[in-house]
Amino acid sequence: ASVSLSVKTSIGTSSDVNGSKSIDMTGTHITHNIQDVGSGGPEALVEGADLGTPGVYYIKNLDAVNYVSIGLSGQYSIKLKPGEFCLFRAAAAIYALANGATCKVEYMVLED
Repeated sequence: ASVSLSVKTSIGTSSDVNGSKSIDMTGTHITHNIQDVGSGGPEALVEGADLGTPGVYYIKNLDAVNYVSIGLSGQYSIKLKPGEFCLFRAAAAIYALANGATCKVEYMVLED
């Protein structure tokens, strides 16, 4: 995985960061899916029957208007605006909740 972020503010200050990290995967299964996520309550991201312990999650909000909250059931610490994505390692099952209307969310889960 790699990331590069370059920011220039309206007052002219700027900052750049970048990094890369190889992710060691001891498991052999992945789940890659697009799921409709509603706004009526938390929905678990379906990890697949063969996936053992979930490890690294890649999640992208495919909606053009609404944001999606990501986190543990009832506790959302990640907010993905339209088109935004995140990559993180989780210690438990992850849930999503759309704001406003049902959103399509793409995700990939690597077995830990």
